[in-house]
Amino acid sequence: MCGLELVDALFHALGLVYVSFMMALGALTLKAARAIEDRRASIFGAGLLAIGVGDCSHVVGHILADLYGGLSKEPMGPPNWADAYEALSTAISVSLATFFFLTI
Repeated sequence: MCGLELVDALFHALGLVYVSFMMALGALTLKAARAIEDRRASIFGAGLLAIGVGDCSHVVGHILADLYGGLSKEPMGPPNWADAYEALSTAISVSLATFFFLTI
């Protein structure tokens, strides 16, 4: 079981690296767009930042559900606040990504 937990931790760490990159890319794109006063680049940067924030909440939701969730235990227990947060953060993440792709 220890090997599976290590793989989970690795995926969580990679998820946090990914969202850090997306938020930094969005913030830097917004900064550059303001410097050159380009509205389209500003919208693109805001979208990247929104995807980064949404995916960050999603990754945090996965981590919390793995650590504290009732559905991830053996045997499966009743859902609790961590499982509810994971579901809500997934919905927010998907909504922000859909809004971004419809905007561009």
